[in-house]
Order: sequence, then structure tokens, then C-alpha cells
Amino acid sequence: MRGRRRFAAAWIGLTVVLSAIAGPAAAGQGKPPKYVFWPMKRFPLISYQGRINGIGAAAGNRYYFVTSAAMVHAVDLAQLEALWQSDPKAKDPSYSVAANSSVIAWQFQSKAPVSFPPVPAGDMLVVVDDLGDVTGLDAKGQTAWIASTGEPPASGPLALGEKILIRRRDGLYSVLEVKTGKAEAPLTAGGEPSEFACVFDEQLYAALKGGDIVVLGPDGKEMERIKSGVAYKGPLTVSKEAILAGKAGGFVEFYDRIKGKPRWSRRLGGAFRKLEFMGDARVCVMGANDVLFCLSSRSGNLIWWRGGTLLDIPMPMFWQGRIAATFATREIFGLVDRTGEPRWRFDVGTKIVGDLHPWGGNMAVHMYDEKSDRGFFQLMGPAAPDK
Repeated sequence: MRGRRRFAAAWIGLTVVLSAIAGPAAAGQGKPPKYVFWPMKRFPLISYQGRINGIGAAAGNRYYFVTSAAMVHAVDLAQLEALWQSDPKAKDPSYSVAANSSVIAWQFQSKAPVSFPPVPAGDMLVVVDDLGDVTGLDAKGQTAWIASTGEPPASGPLALGEKILIRRRDGLYSVLEVKTGKAEAPLTAGGEPSEFACVFDEQLYAALKGGDIVVLGPDGKEMERIKSGVAYKGPLTVSKEAILAGKAGGFVEFYDRIKGKPRWSRRLGGAFRKLEFMGDARVCVMGANDVLFCLSSRSGNLIWWRGGTLLDIPMPMFWQGRIAATFATREIFGLVDRTGEPRWRFDVGTKIVGDLHPWGGNMAVHMYDEKSDRGFFQLMGPAAPDK
């Protein structure tokens, strides 16, 4: 029996690797892609010199992205819409505006590189640079306060209620007040937290290096601890009904928060980069080898997989009822969740970097042109129904 299981696991692993090498045309079923070219409403490109690092965050009417020059840009959705409506040239997909144009509400220049997305927290935006210096910016982009953790951050900052949490290399969280930047006593998560943590509904969910998942309330006190015979390793993501988490040995677990127990656990093998819910029926798992797995939320059964280009491809997002994924360097595919086959395809014209981000019903895309050494940000929306 063990021999059969080992043979089956090896066969699945070999099939997945071959699928990855085959590229975007190779799906779990091995069928060639069939798709239509879907028209997109493309807002004006925002262009700047240098490379974009592909990180961003959306909050209300603003989208914040950071360039390799450590410049934070606050894009104003209302201004983008106004430019689209008033200027006929803005409807040209190649039309671009400078990064200091009217569509940018404000800019902030960090003194050191910024590798983690800025964190919206109420009316503030908090930026943590790679040296551990923290800046709180108000709605106009003005510096409200400056603080320091005294060391480079171990992972990206998190907003928990009225506090900002920044994981330190000793396993504790530095805690700052959002409004003032005042430092509070370091927070322990009841064990040494790993790099995998997220905030949902004003609660912190952190995978501990000891293998548990701990849930902390806005006051930093432990509310719940989830244990398992197989250690939780991360990554993890949370919804109202479930926790999706990576576990030791290449397992993915769907933990039912309502019933307080796992619904299913599926072994895919290897490590994972990201896990995401794709609507109510599917979850997607991005393997460290850039193979995208799509599983049933109900049973954990493997529905399909698709191979990437082994070049750190972006994580898909659930958008307009499809799984929006980019497997090539400049194309976005709308995948059908039942089969993984492309329903539509869109060529943005420039290499995509970083993950795709939802913003106001649209899709925020980061791009980079190596020849001209220019980065681009563009907001895209559907120009026609996806039937």
C-alpha cells in the first residue's frame, strides 16, 4: 500500500513539473487554450523612470504604489475617471501621463528602500522602510509622525485596530499607535511568529514557528489558538468562514471557522508562495515552483493545475467572476474556475511585475519596460460584459 502511495505521489509530482515546463498552454487536462480577446477599458498609463517593485495597496478612492527609487505614489481614482471622461486622448491604450500629473494626489520620498507595501490605517498611510524607520502620512501625504523600530523589519507591517504591528527578528512585534506613532510595549503572539500573518476583521492571525495558529484581538490578547497534529507553516489567508493555511509536508488545509475544525486537508507536495480564495467555490494555491493549483472549497479535490514560466509569476486574483492570472510576461487570462481554460485573454503590451490588485471593481497592474527603464501603473476595467 505504501509503495502504491509513493508511486502515485511521484507520478503527480512528475506530471506537475512537466506541466510547468510546458508553459501557459499546458493545463491539467492537457487541452490547448481556447479564448477570446476581451476588450478592456484602460485608464491612462502612469509612467515614471526606473523599475517598479510591484507592491501596492488600495484604500477607498486611493491606490498606493512604490517604485524602486523608494517613492510612494498616491493615485486618485476620481482624477483618473475625470481624465478618462474629459480628454479623448486618454482613451488611447498607449496614452500616458507623468507620475507628477493631476491623477497623483501626492508623493512621498522615503530615505531608504521600501520592500513592503504601505499600510492604510484609517485616515493614515504607514510606510516602513528597509532600515526600520516608520512614517505616518495623513490624507494629504504630509508627514504626521516619524518613528523607528531600531532594526530592519522581518516582514511587512500590519494594521490592527488603532495600532501598527511590525514583526522583529527576535519574534516579537513592535507596536506603534496609528495616530501618533508612539511606541507601546512589544507584543508577543504566544510563541515566535513566522513571516506568515494577516489581519481580518480587526483580528491578527499568525502562524507560529511552533506549528500553531494564534488569533489576537485588537488589544493584543489571545482569543483563540488552533492546533494540529501536522504543524502549520504558512502562508495563510482568512475569510469569514474559513482559514486557508499551508502545513508541513506540503499540505494545504481548509479550516472551517464556523464548525471550529478542518473541513479538508490536501497534500500537493513542496512549499507554497501564496494561498487565496477564488470566490466561494474555489481556492488557488501558488507553488514555490510557480505551478498554480485550483482546488474545490467544498472537498479539497484538485480541479486543475497550470504551469507557469518558472519566473516568479504573480498570484491570480478573483475578478469579474473569473480567475485572472498572468502566465506570460505581458498577458492576462480570465480562467474558468471549472476547467482552468482561458475564457478571455488580454495583452497589456508590457511585462507585468508583481501581483494583480483589485481596486474599485477594476484591476490595478504594474508593468516595466526593460529597454527604456521605465515603470508603468495602469488601471483596467471591463469594456464589455464577460458572457
